[in-house]
Amino acid sequence: MVQIAEQARRPRGRPPVRSDEDTRQLLIESAEQEFGAKGFAGACMADVAERAGVSTKTVYRLFPNKSDLLAQVARSKL
Repeated sequence: MVQIAEQARRPRGRPPVRSDEDTRQLLIESAEQEFGAKGFAGACMADVAERAGVSTKTVYRLFPNKSDLLAQVARSKL
C-alpha cells in the first residue's frame, strides 16, 4: 500500500501583508495624524483605518476602542 505524505496545512484566509506589530505601529501613526487634525471627538476609527490603508475590522482587532488607541498614541510620544 502506498502511504500518502502528510502535507503541512496552511492557515485559512489571505496571508498577512505585514505583522500585527507593524500594523499596530502604522495605526498609531495614522491615529496621531487623525487626532491632530480633528481632535478626539471628531476623529473616528473608520477614518484612522482609511488613512492607514487597513479595514475597520483590523483596527478593532488590535485596539478595542478609540480611547485605547489614543492611550497608545500618548505612550508612543513618551
